[in-house]
Amino acid sequence: MRIRFGESVAEAMADLGGPANAQNDHALRDQTVHLPWLGKTTVGPSGFRFVRIDNVDPVHPVQLSEVRAVLLLRDVPQVGAFRCDDERLNRIWQVGAYTVTSTCRTIFGTG
Repeated sequence: MRIRFGESVAEAMADLGGPANAQNDHALRDQTVHLPWLGKTTVGPSGFRFVRIDNVDPVHPVQLSEVRAVLLLRDVPQVGAFRCDDERLNRIWQVGAYTVTSTCRTIFGTG
């Protein structure tokens, strides 16, 4: 299976390189994994909102029985703060600070 993670639909759909210049620099967002027959495989960690799943072997169909994302929070103390009179900007900063301390693992089950 080919698994592509993305923070946006466009990122999850993008090939490595290409017009969007998608990369695997900070995390493996585009990878091929072998799924066991009647088993489970864990992929990650990676932060994402969207996942694209493709079967790369047209001869052998794959039947997924489960795809599950598991949120993992790291116990990292927050260092520093940001606050201004623009509440929208404050919220954007808070979401960014939260994002750097969380990640997901994705579990694929076959059967």
